Amino acid sequence: MLQAAISTPASSSAADDSITTIKPLWHDKADGLGIYSQKAPISNGLFYYSSGGTLKAADLTTGKIKWSYKNGLTPEIITNNSVFFITYDGYLVKVNAQTGKLLWKVKAAKDPIEVGAYAELVNGVLYFRNEHGGIAAYHPVSGKKIWENKDIPMYVGNIIGLYDGVFVVSSTVDNRRTQFFGLDPATGKKLWRIQGFYNFSAYQNAELILREQANAVNDH
Repeated sequence: MLQAAISTPASSSAADDSITTIKPLWHDKADGLGIYSQKAPISNGLFYYSSGGTLKAADLTTGKIKWSYKNGLTPEIITNNSVFFITYDGYLVKVNAQTGKLLWKVKAAKDPIEVGAYAELVNGVLYFRNEHGGIAAYHPVSGKKIWENKDIPMYVGNIIGLYDGVFVVSSTVDNRRTQFFGLDPATGKKLWRIQGFYNFSAYQNAELILREQANAVNDH
């Protein structure tokens, strides 16, 4: 259940014992996707969430639905003007953030999406990664595919970032070891790979700094 609330001071006979109560402003059933993210899917006074397999844009104060999109999941990316999300049948979709008008949609994965699919904007490029396997780059304005590499395993994967002209991603090997890939950002071609009991720590002076896990020696 999704709720928006407002706090109001409660009456009390003793001022020192006064408390604050919370009253719901509105509520709706939600699918539970995205609402647990650290950054709430809110922009320009609208709250975006999925309910019954439909993406909804609700007025944050009143809960009134401004627009909805059937078969839409919780937004992956929200900008001032656009919302990017993925559908159950594997489409990557871009709509107008204020009206819900479809701007473009492309088939990005086989349907249904059995594992997990995610999208992320990095340096003006839209990246789609699929835990079932593969990563692709799209132009965020047109939706045109720039490249795709189906051979990069992205199970429990992350996009690390673009460093010194190399696009770095990571994924798990066996739920213990982590593998890092360096990709050509123009073509998606694999440049290098390293695996171990590592976590990404930092980037400095054209070098990636990886932190080895404390128990790595015992696991080799």
